[in-house]
This record gives sequence, structure tokens and C-alpha cells, in this order.
Amino acid sequence: RLERYLVMATEGHVVPVIILTKTDLVSTDVLEQLITEIRDAGITARVIALSNVTGAGLNQVKESMGCGKTYCLVGSSGVGKSTLINQLRGDDTLRTQTVSTSGEGRHTTVRRQLFVLEQGAMLIDTPGMREVGILAVNDGMDDNFYDIHDLALQCRFTNCGHGNERGCAVLQAIKEGALHLERYQNYVKLKTESEINENLNSHKSNKNRPSGRGTHHVKKRMSKS
Repeated sequence: RLERYLVMATEGHVVPVIILTKTDLVSTDVLEQLITEIRDAGITARVIALSNVTGAGLNQVKESMGCGKTYCLVGSSGVGKSTLINQLRGDDTLRTQTVSTSGEGRHTTVRRQLFVLEQGAMLIDTPGMREVGILAVNDGMDDNFYDIHDLALQCRFTNCGHGNERGCAVLQAIKEGALHLERYQNYVKLKTESEINENLNSHKSNKNRPSGRGTHHVKKRMSKS
């Protein structure tokens, strides 16, 4: 899910920042382990550890937001997006709720809303996302999976599918332990999903496009009138 958010942000030419919320619920060792896992996955985006309870990390968030620039919070329900905005504004403008008994977030925010903060930055709050779909994200994929992209340039064949081809540098890196298998599987899954969705979208566009014959017929009738 985190990789999906990063690909989506990069494709939209947005600089992503990862905010790990509710850090007061874990020990320092666990938090460091989580950050290490993010780095080991090849994710290089800036990470800010935040607690809306203790206020730890809040100043880092504030300092990362510049006057006149627009920012947007995206994430699952219950991660603390609205609470963070209340902290940044110093009031209780947005209604918040505790998570459900199952641990899932409640959809407190039901619309997108833009706020102008004291330092002049603009921040958009969004409803929690249940799913993040991927569509036509070639640049986002290459930037966020830069390690696989660089390895692919070393493959024996330029059209290597990184499946079972001979001389595949990506598969060789997995075999040697230089590339995590899970990261490669996530890459394949997202790339395949993007291509499928792009083809479906293209098919719908072509289906709704008027044919040349029909367009000519309309033009002919208009000229007579």
C-alpha cells in the first residue's frame, strides 16, 4: 500500500513525505525497526515519526511546509489525518473519532477540504482511502522502483520481461540476495495492474468515440441546414 501511494504521488509530480503516526503506541526500538524495514524495501522518501498525543514530530511536519505551497494528506481511515490538521491549526475544527473495536478506522472525513495554515501553507484533508488503484504510471514506477529499473538496463534482452529469460539481471539480483523477492513481486503486481487498467481505459475511450462515418454524416446534415 505504501508503494502504491508513492507511485501515485511521483506520477503526479508530487514530492512524497511519509508520516508514521501514533508512534506513542510503540517503543523506540520498534519504531526504528519499522523505519529500517521501509529503507530495506528501497523506499527513499523522507520519513517523519509523529505522535498527535505527545506532539513528537509535529515541528518537523510544520517546518517541512512552505508558505504559498499546497499539501495533501492521503491515507487509510483512522491514521490521524484530521487530528494532525487540528494540531497544526491549534484548534478542533475537524471532528475526529477513535478507531473501531476491530482496529479499523472510521470514516469521519467525508469530503475534501482545504485549510490555510498560520505559516501560509495550504493543506487538503481527504477521506480515508480503502483502495488505491494504479493507472498509467510509467514514470512513477521507474522512480520508485529505481533499483529494478537500473537492473533492467543490464538485462541481456532489451524487451526482457524478468520472468524466466536467460541473462535477466533482475532475476540474478534476486538469486544473489541483492534484490528482495517481495519488492520484485510488488513491482510486477503494480506494473501489471497499471497496464490492465490502462488497456481497459483505452478500450472504453475508443468505444465511446464517434466513428468517422457518423461524424461526416452529422457535418453533412449541418451544412445543408
